[in-house]
Amino acid sequence: MRVNKGTLRALGLSSFVVLLSACASSPPGKAPLIIIPDPSTPEVTEESEPEPQREPAPAPAPPASRTKMPEPARPCAWSQTRGVATLTGIAQKQGVAEGTWQFFPGDEVAFHPVPEQASKGDEYKALLRRPLSGDCEHPRLIIVSPV
Repeated sequence: MRVNKGTLRALGLSSFVVLLSACASSPPGKAPLIIIPDPSTPEVTEESEPEPQREPAPAPAPPASRTKMPEPARPCAWSQTRGVATLTGIAQKQGVAEGTWQFFPGDEVAFHPVPEQASKGDEYKALLRRPLSGDCEHPRLIIVSPV
């Protein structure tokens, strides 16, 4: 089958005119506007009450001045020495007998509560803990037993 160029041209031209007429059939702006209701919002009728108005959310508080967080206390590291402690003096502090002790070896002075029935000049086996690092205040004396 052979198609004539004139027939083909006429067919194309008529198709073009039909397409143009379809586009121009309704002027812009006059097209009907279709509104589709949103299913998430309830329809207000006479029977239902309108939702109460919500109060506006409070404004966020202004950022507080950035204070530096306190660093956690570092744990104490101790050195420990076994030796003998001699009671050299007794003083009363807040109703407790506080003793002044001289620790050997090292000839170091430490303060520790006095055991019951101890008197000046008594000697005890003891441990002396000395701080190496951390937030340690002073050496600690641990009384073990009388010599």
